[in-house]
Amino acid sequence: MSESLVESQLFDILILGHTHVKRIKKMGKTLVLNPGALNRNFFSKKTADDPCVIIYDEKRNLAEFIDINSTNS
Repeated sequence: MSESLVESQLFDILILGHTHVKRIKKMGKTLVLNPGALNRNFFSKKTADDPCVIIYDEKRNLAEFIDINSTNS
């Protein structure tokens, strides 16, 4: 489904979360964002990225990952 949304090029930005795989990628005119898993234990620790969120600045059209230290509560 998300592939067809990207291929349509109808959207400037597409925010996904289903795969839990970190991604910031420009595909044609569409900026595709996926913050990854918020909980490191969601996947095997061998393949999981550190928990994070994405901050998107609409005025500058920039996105960046912000890592969340899972050891601090």
